[in-house]
Amino acid sequence: MASSVLSPFLFVFVFALPFLQLVSPDPTHHLQSLRVETLLPNPICMPFKGSSSIHGKSVAQVVSRFGPCSPFAGTSTERNFTQQLHHDSVRTRWIHSRVLLDTSNQNGTTLPATSGEALGALEFIVKIGLGTPKEDFLVLFDTGSDVTWVQCEPCPSSCYPQEGPRFSPSASATFQYFPCNATQCRELENEGNRAACDGSTRCTYEVRYGDGTQHSSGHFGRDTLTLTSSEVFANFPFGCGLEQVGNFGRGAGLLGLGRNKLSLVSMTAKYYDSVFSYCLPSSTSTGFLTFGPDPGSESASFTRLLTVPQIPTFYLVSLIGISVGGMPLNMSSSGAMILDSGTSLSGLPAPVYAALKSAFHAHMSAYSLVPGTHGLDTCYNFSGHTSFLIPRVTFHFEGGTDLDLQGDAIMIGADMSEVCLAFVPQAQLGILGNWQQRRTQIIHDLARSRIGFVPGACSSSSTQGKSVAQVVSRFGPCSPFAGTSAERNFTQQLHHDRARTRWIHSRMLLDTSNSTNLPATSGIALGALEFIVKIGLGTPKEDFLVLFDTGSDVTWVQCEPCPSSCHPQEGPRFNPSASATFQYFSCNSTQCLELRNEGNGASCDGSIRCAYEVRYGDGTVHSSGHFGRDTLTLTSEDVFANFPFGCGLEQVGNFGREAGLLGLGRNRLSLVSMTAKYYDSVFSYCLPSQASTGFLTFGPDPGSESASFTRLLTVPQVPTFYLVSLTGISVGGKPLNMSSSGGMILDSGTSLTQLPDPVYAALKSAFHSHMSAYSSAPGILGLDTCYDLSGHTDVSIPGVTFHFEGGTDLELQADAIMIGAGAGMNEVCLAFVPHKQLGILGNWQQKRTQIIHDLARSRIGRPSTLHFQGVQQIL
Repeated sequence: MASSVLSPFLFVFVFALPFLQLVSPDPTHHLQSLRVETLLPNPICMPFKGSSSIHGKSVAQVVSRFGPCSPFAGTSTERNFTQQLHHDSVRTRWIHSRVLLDTSNQNGTTLPATSGEALGALEFIVKIGLGTPKEDFLVLFDTGSDVTWVQCEPCPSSCYPQEGPRFSPSASATFQYFPCNATQCRELENEGNRAACDGSTRCTYEVRYGDGTQHSSGHFGRDTLTLTSSEVFANFPFGCGLEQVGNFGRGAGLLGLGRNKLSLVSMTAKYYDSVFSYCLPSSTSTGFLTFGPDPGSESASFTRLLTVPQIPTFYLVSLIGISVGGMPLNMSSSGAMILDSGTSLSGLPAPVYAALKSAFHAHMSAYSLVPGTHGLDTCYNFSGHTSFLIPRVTFHFEGGTDLDLQGDAIMIGADMSEVCLAFVPQAQLGILGNWQQRRTQIIHDLARSRIGFVPGACSSSSTQGKSVAQVVSRFGPCSPFAGTSAERNFTQQLHHDRARTRWIHSRMLLDTSNSTNLPATSGIALGALEFIVKIGLGTPKEDFLVLFDTGSDVTWVQCEPCPSSCHPQEGPRFNPSASATFQYFSCNSTQCLELRNEGNGASCDGSIRCAYEVRYGDGTVHSSGHFGRDTLTLTSEDVFANFPFGCGLEQVGNFGREAGLLGLGRNRLSLVSMTAKYYDSVFSYCLPSQASTGFLTFGPDPGSESASFTRLLTVPQVPTFYLVSLTGISVGGKPLNMSSSGGMILDSGTSLTQLPDPVYAALKSAFHSHMSAYSSAPGILGLDTCYDLSGHTDVSIPGVTFHFEGGTDLELQADAIMIGAGAGMNEVCLAFVPHKQLGILGNWQQKRTQIIHDLARSRIGRPSTLHFQGVQQIL
């Protein structure tokens, strides 16, 4: 697509592809905001007065490492103007060297696989409490099951390894076994399970799944169930499992959320009004399961909940149509569809699937069709594509309720050479799987016989004050089982889907003989970096002050022991051996391979650990060591397990006194990409002056209605950086005569804005024509438009406005237009420098403006702020 040499004003405009997401056209979402003051050098720190929580989102304080708010104030890390300009020139050379690199052969994005089967399919975990005193247990939850059970002590027969201890009935003061003649024991049989008596007259249960070879059996009893500290239920019935056969992962058991009498939903109906809802997360984020009516349900769209006597456990709705690319399919008839939390990919009756497949493929003529895999027969090879568009798919339910699927709910793949339509044909009833349910809140309102959909509600940090249990995927890095054998396997999971489908249909007494067979580098001149944030790493958490950089992807900190070359830092270095959760990556891990894919050094040492090396500037500045993962803490609420970072054992260059670097670039190993599902690929910052504090915040912002946005460009040669299209510049309210517009990189690590030579010349000329009242001064270090303002108490300068594609303007404050090169007012210069190549919007011009980076919607924004037009006053 693009050549290996990029013209400074010639760009390939492509649709951005966030980490692990396909994006369908014209998505709509929201954002986040904050602000802080910036001034000329001031010896007094004026910290930001805002709350540590902005619109409920996580905020990390940002300070300049050179100013009085810095934790290093008074040390040798004072600003040296000459050094900073030198660092800028080195960084600029490095950025442009990246522009000239050919990265067209980089490996494609890997899409997450999915889950399936009767129980091996179950993916989503919640924590419940049982007994007195309460013990916590991590259990799978399932809308297709009624009976709740956990493994119990003693386990004389067959119990699988689980996370944490098994439930001990004898240790609970409130546990009781049901006798054989109990109503609950009879109800077990009424709901299709097995119930009997042993020699002690205790009620025994057996619940079978799939083809009957998977089961849980033991004694049926009751005890206190705790969902939250204020929501405690006595005498909750559940199975005390003594023999479990099948794939149950490492969960303690199963939480039944079906519709029959023994389910949690029915047993708490009087308290919660027979209402619950969930947002199913991706494998790299958390969702929620909540009980009780929702004050926010006004925004939900509801459809009728059907009841079918053959399958009383399940939740069914009436599907009346499907649209692809805005056009309805020609469907001969509508039909019922099961909503199931345990099936992964949606199954459609064969004629409906055929129509969907044909309509979808008609929109995909630009891409190469490849042979199907594991029953997925509409697949494409996206290798070599940096972006792609797919048609929107909408499910239409009875009552005018629509479910608009996100791009990553429409397609699925193991790698970019084989990305497939995420639906399968089947001979029987349709099933809406969890792959299509994710990122949408699903409200189950049994009291009013309805199902509701709230798109995008999963990104909300508020759940209307209701009972909330955190939900995680048992396969992903948020799982408490991460690093165990409970890893995701694409082929196995599709096999589980087939088994789960057969099981559901067996519950309906349907013929399944014709069902579908689903077999089983980063970089910079680091001395230019200025802005510091505090992060926590490890268990127990240790806090570290790190530089942050939008031009880097890999995060790293200095580690113990440091046998070679570590620079002096503020506070102790990170000690991997002191953290209970730290793990080194192996040489053949995906993360180690990704290091190489992103242009960094990655190799193996004698211990088969993945060794990393990240080089900056001309290559003489670098950090190297081992690549590993540990828990990252941004706030007390925002904690991420298995975050990948470099454990630095040798650092060469000017890293100041910081512990390391936080990578905020666009590649897969950056913090932005690794938390994309949680924060919706959105972050923003306000860069402070030396004498104030700013902020760095993650997640969508409800206040973004006031923001003005421009398109975020994607250029293969510089995949890490954030680029926008500069269409013009005005000085004193008059547009410059620019021969052409072009791309500009937004960079937190470059200080002064770089402009291509012709653009800079036009800016300089227009600016100087407004400054005839002031004496010119000699230039310094590339700043060639300087003035002696000594003796002036008021100085008038022309306003400067940058115009970006889409009508977005950035009106610069006076102290972002000029900069003092000396200690006094005798040498104050225009704060821009010329360059032969691509433009860079430096942090000097970004200060005092919130910059919103919204990768999910491919845009860069800024909220409305105080505007200046014509002439400004600078004191």
